[in-house]
Amino acid sequence: MSRHGKRRSAKQAVMTSLVVVLICAVAGYLFVLNVQSNGSTVMSSDTQGLLEERAKHVNQLQKDITDLSSQVETLKKTLGSDSQSADDTSATAKGANSSPTESDENSNSTASGNGDNSSSDAAAEESTASVLPAYSGPGLSVTLTDSPLWQDVQSTSNLSDSNVNDYVVHQQDLEAVVNALWAGGAESMMIQDQRVLPTTAVRCVGNVLLLQGKQYAPPYTVSAIGPTDKMQKALDSSYAINVYKQYVDSVGLGWDMKVSQKLEFPKTTAVLQTLKYASEIK
Repeated sequence: MSRHGKRRSAKQAVMTSLVVVLICAVAGYLFVLNVQSNGSTVMSSDTQGLLEERAKHVNQLQKDITDLSSQVETLKKTLGSDSQSADDTSATAKGANSSPTESDENSNSTASGNGDNSSSDAAAEESTASVLPAYSGPGLSVTLTDSPLWQDVQSTSNLSDSNVNDYVVHQQDLEAVVNALWAGGAESMMIQDQRVLPTTAVRCVGNVLLLQGKQYAPPYTVSAIGPTDKMQKALDSSYAINVYKQYVDSVGLGWDMKVSQKLEFPKTTAVLQTLKYASEIK
């Protein structure tokens, strides 16, 4: 081989070695980065404590909202009575200084004004009626819990994520219970310690339930007031719940249903906002 060929071969060998070293360095960097990332995703052992702290904060905020709402209602009533008194005084003064014909006209306008006030009062009552009152009656409660084997399964590295998820309660499981109870004629419902409103949305992140600003750890309890026989039949005929019960038998998910002669739901402090729809501009 010529001297030029030997030099070319040596140069190619050096380049190949550099490429191999560079690939090994990149692979090592990615490996270290992956280990650090996995190490930082350790679940907190004090999840329950964090949830309780968040729940206390949300409760305090809701109390503040309730107090402010009461003050607003008091001010509305005060302003309404002052306005009514001013209208009555003005009408009386006009009636004393007017002719009989004008008095009749003032009487008609006053009557019309009273009608408007009645409409506004009715609207105000409708607004306050949007707060759900306390409710009681016969009903049932369904409690869903994670499998007691979940912690052991989570620590087993040879199982995939799908296997781990089989051992915990999911959003669709809670939704299945809620939908079945409504289908069975439920008149009022609670999830955990909160009344279910038309705007209530069940959302889970992992095995943590997010409900109207609060966070809950399992077990999860859904209570409903209504015809207990129909609600039980609706639960039994639900396809999604029957699938859940298969996991109850196979992996130990929790399912407990209790019928009560009387359940009592407290008055909710959440005011339902009036829905507004878009309209065509004329």
